[in-house]
Amino acid sequence: MGCGTSSNTNVEINQPKFSVAKDYVEIEGKTSGEGVKLTKAWEATLTPSALQAKRNEFWQTFRGHNRSSCLYLRQAAEAEPSSAKLILEMGGFALENGTMAVCLSPNGHRYEIPPFILSDPVRFKDPNMPLITKKVIHESVVKLKLRTVFTVKEDEIQINNGCTAKELKDLYFNTNKDIEVNEIRLFFGGKELVDNRSLISYSIESGMVILVYKKS
Repeated sequence: MGCGTSSNTNVEINQPKFSVAKDYVEIEGKTSGEGVKLTKAWEATLTPSALQAKRNEFWQTFRGHNRSSCLYLRQAAEAEPSSAKLILEMGGFALENGTMAVCLSPNGHRYEIPPFILSDPVRFKDPNMPLITKKVIHESVVKLKLRTVFTVKEDEIQINNGCTAKELKDLYFNTNKDIEVNEIRLFFGGKELVDNRSLISYSIESGMVILVYKKS
């Protein structure tokens, strides 16, 4: 399961099919998504929650050559197209055909990312499924986990969620002098945090994970 990989970019990989649903089918001649996340359109009988479970299973069985590559690829796959492109550039990845369908790591490893990871199906099992009501977040002191991709490290920081992303960067810099504050890029929910926006505006709550990238 997971991504097929190879240390030689000229070697074609016969990747085992990952079972998303019994009637999973990729639609020839149709595409879905945009930018680096452009991929073949697909359909299957499953619910949004079932799709998320399958995506989690895919990444849990991901055959990556190192932790850093796995984190970069997963975060790019879960991000919006513009943020995904930025994440891949920071990780030094090249795209074989301009999309994430085939990603080449700085060490020459080749990763194939299937369509169901990069885009939603043409239709879900129940298109009339009620939308999830957005939770109202109140201002409070939160404890966040800041996880770096370029090193195996996780910091826990306590901050008021009414503070800005720039203030969170400053707190992180206070205990991490090996990176300049202007090199710090924070991502949450597939989006880069904008310096002058508050954490609460991103619906960030206590216990959540903020990803830390180093600006190249």
